[in-house]
Amino acid sequence: MISEKDLEQEYIERNLGSIMDRIENNNYDYNGKYHDELKSVLEYLILTDDDGLLRVYCSRVKNIVLDDSCFDKIKKSDCIFVLANNISKESRNKLEDIVVSLKNAYYVYCFAFTVTGANIKKLEDAVITLKNGNFICKFAKDVTGANIERLENAVIALKDSEYIYEFAKKVKGANIAKLEDAMMYFDFESYFYKFANEVRGANISKFENKLIESKDAKKIYNFAKYVKNANIEKLENAIIQTSNAKYISMFAACIKGANIEKLENAVILTKDNVGIVWFAANVQGANVEKLENVVINSLDAKCIYNFAKYVKNANIGKLTIAILNTKNLEYINSFMLLSKTDQVYIGSKTCYSLLSEGLEQLTKETFLNIKNSENIGRDIFNQGLSEEIRQQFIDYLFNNIDEDNNSSILRIYYEMLKNPNIKEEDVDVLDLEYKNYIMQNNKENNQGNVLKLKRFTDKSNNS
Repeated sequence: MISEKDLEQEYIERNLGSIMDRIENNNYDYNGKYHDELKSVLEYLILTDDDGLLRVYCSRVKNIVLDDSCFDKIKKSDCIFVLANNISKESRNKLEDIVVSLKNAYYVYCFAFTVTGANIKKLEDAVITLKNGNFICKFAKDVTGANIERLENAVIALKDSEYIYEFAKKVKGANIAKLEDAMMYFDFESYFYKFANEVRGANISKFENKLIESKDAKKIYNFAKYVKNANIEKLENAIIQTSNAKYISMFAACIKGANIEKLENAVILTKDNVGIVWFAANVQGANVEKLENVVINSLDAKCIYNFAKYVKNANIGKLTIAILNTKNLEYINSFMLLSKTDQVYIGSKTCYSLLSEGLEQLTKETFLNIKNSENIGRDIFNQGLSEEIRQQFIDYLFNNIDEDNNSSILRIYYEMLKNPNIKEEDVDVLDLEYKNYIMQNNKENNQGNVLKLKRFTDKSNNS
């Protein structure tokens, strides 16, 4: 069975438009002869949470007094703030108690901010009790009559750097020095830097001293990078003291006003070859030759390889000899395989360096383990080398051939013969040397290569 109340609400729903038109075009006293009708409409509007129509209602109906049936419906409704400014003081106080009882910081803040005559002290107590940093800051910033010092203590007690920063930045009358002291307890989170950089009146030197005490290179670098009025020289000295090559190099590369020479000397003293290579590759104004010599003297094959690959203006000839001296086959192979898309093209340049700086640098074991050693054969006659050097290379090949490495030597020889720039006299020299080798070393397991090369040399001679 449908109750009388349900029928009443159904009637209001069907006729809401005409009812609101009537209210909008007239002025009513809530406690007058239409009290029952006005109360029913008010309960319906609260129930449906229609704050737009409720504003129209409140603008035309005076002396609204809420009874228990209205209070029961109004909980957790944005209509609270519309009604609070249009009801009796007694009803407003009761509504305020409801807001506090909801334990919702948003409602507490909004009531204090929007409702004329609200009990600010009571609402301030409520927002502090709720320990909501966001609305404590908003309360202090927006609510007239708020106790700034009390709210400041509350936000410090939360031990959350974000809200300490927000309070210092946005709340007029905040005690910046006190909030700075509170910020010193945090482990240099992002708001530590934001506070120093963005809060007006912040003592940047205090933040710098805290960082320097930490001896944390990354944090010192970040402070110099993100805080616009940081003391660069002071932080530069501090980061050098950490002996952290990575961040010393990043400081030199990224921080405007950094002393490049000073930082370069510091990164060398770390003896961190990875950091030294990064410095040479990325720091504008770096002394590449000086850093290159340090890496070469370290005999660190990986870093010598990376220096050749990543550092513009690296001395490839010098690095070639250095990589060979390491006797590290893995990185010698990688060095020789640097592609044309890399910073340098090693193929022909390496070949030239090997020959012009002396084949005695090259051990037989090292040379024959170079994976793309045929590149040497392919490029050898493109260098404009002297007859003496070419003959030296040919002699080196055949003097070092033996049963274990003959296929590698033959492959190089074959690639040399394929070179379109090879001269006729070079073919003759190679052919003679090879035939002498075959006569002296007629190995059965070489027959496939022998026949292939013989056909090729015969064809070359005929042409």
